[in-house]
Amino acid sequence: MARACLRRSTWRPAKVWGSPLSTRSHDTICAATRSDEVTARSASTGEELWCVKVGVVRALAASTPGRFIAAGLASGAISLIDVKTGAVCATLDAHQASVAALAFSDGRIVAAWEDGRVETLPIPLAV
Repeated sequence: MARACLRRSTWRPAKVWGSPLSTRSHDTICAATRSDEVTARSASTGEELWCVKVGVVRALAASTPGRFIAAGLASGAISLIDVKTGAVCATLDAHQASVAALAFSDGRIVAAWEDGRVETLPIPLAV
């Protein structure tokens, strides 16, 4: 029986915070850093694709088609980042408490904040 040879991409940035996030439609892995950035790398090569400073990130979510990353911030805001370019497309100043969790659902963002508030928010862009 032949063994499959898998190519492993090693990515060990010294300041990663939380869990990396993989997008479906792109060969991209995103992670928040302790330097208030969201960074993206190619899953196949490990090459850095982009890095954007957004603030202290507490949660990450990928839209179902994989076009956007939502970054929930300690300030309570949610930044929408284009996966291909790393551009911040929109920022939702939704609440004052730190974002605890995020998800995309039916063309909306579901957000939970550390004070217990949970809300669905419209996405101001075509997802």
